[in-house]
Amino acid sequence: MEGSTQHCGPGLDGPRPVRPQELPQVVDLVNQIFCVALGKPPTMGQQFPQLFSPANAANLFLYADQGRPVAHAGLWMGTLHLPGVRLPVAALGSVCTLPPYRGQGLAGRLVAMAWERCREAGRPLLFISGDRSLYLRQGAHRAGRYRDLRLRPPAGTPKPSALPGLGIRLARLPEELPIVARLHQQEPVRWHRPWEAWPELIEAAGYATIYHLRQELWLVTVGENPVACWVTGRGEAFPGELLVLEAFGNRQALAASLQPLLAATGTEQACLPLLEGDPLGPALEAAGFPVGSGPVEPLPGTVAVTDWPLLWRELAPYLEERLPREWVGAQARVEAANGRSRYLLETETGEVWTVEGEAALIRALFGQGDQPVPEVPPHHPLAAALPLPLPWPKGLNYI
Repeated sequence: MEGSTQHCGPGLDGPRPVRPQELPQVVDLVNQIFCVALGKPPTMGQQFPQLFSPANAANLFLYADQGRPVAHAGLWMGTLHLPGVRLPVAALGSVCTLPPYRGQGLAGRLVAMAWERCREAGRPLLFISGDRSLYLRQGAHRAGRYRDLRLRPPAGTPKPSALPGLGIRLARLPEELPIVARLHQQEPVRWHRPWEAWPELIEAAGYATIYHLRQELWLVTVGENPVACWVTGRGEAFPGELLVLEAFGNRQALAASLQPLLAATGTEQACLPLLEGDPLGPALEAAGFPVGSGPVEPLPGTVAVTDWPLLWRELAPYLEERLPREWVGAQARVEAANGRSRYLLETETGEVWTVEGEAALIRALFGQGDQPVPEVPPHHPLAAALPLPLPWPKGLNYI
């Protein structure tokens, strides 16, 4: 990718990967745009240590003017767990350009380079924290289904807990980190977190730091046994509110502990993202919290499919338990049609499923809020596996 360097004006070179020795200057650039310009302390390097690490420099892209970075786009290579599948994915973030250099298409070319890097690295799915037209033009779109809940303690006398001995307390870190990690590993849909990443991500508190929130990890116990965990943020930016960044473990215990959690944190309501299909929903209803009000929305940010044939192949272990063999082994391909891309699956027996455009493909694969998904009719075999579940994007792995 070094060979793709272009020159846009005198002394301006790129797009190209960041060299490890340039990393401090890149962090200075993103701090200038995302922190200093907004009156915040320059914390981007601390918030996102996995992104801005020397080991990840090859996945960061820039334009430089006489050696000074002036535009940047960064990728983090991760893994997403679905039932039976470890799916290699990427996340895109910290896309920026210094004001004097805007309007030249620098960010667009950097994002295009990031897309190509995903394909080269075998990352068929890309998560993006924003929804700028810059990303939509490349084929990213809103995806997923969740309810943005604001939950207050139910009126009246609290229901007795169905879990005798239920308790809640702050996790004692770092000694109880193995307990937290084991609870997270029980989640069927989750980000893969190597052991060494846990302390780094907890200390970084990437998403919480954006809003100057105090990030805390609360263990839910039954007797002496930890059975669930809340990752929360609270602070002056959201007075009286407790932001749930992640929740994992026993759903009945999570629901029963929500009211004690609010009492322990001195907050009035929980801002809780409930992913569609999560059994936490019925558990909360049984505990007296209304979860059915409010629309089903797409997840924040956008998602892009960077390599459709590879994505379908990588999903095979998940699909094998849900689809007839001919659809699991269907050939996925992309064709040009009427100036846009057509995405197809074709079985050995000649059955064909097709959608036109990236937006339709992403809606079919992941759903999109409360919009209907005409691309996958209820009677079609693919309906048994689609839409695919997604993790909450604003947790510890936020980029």
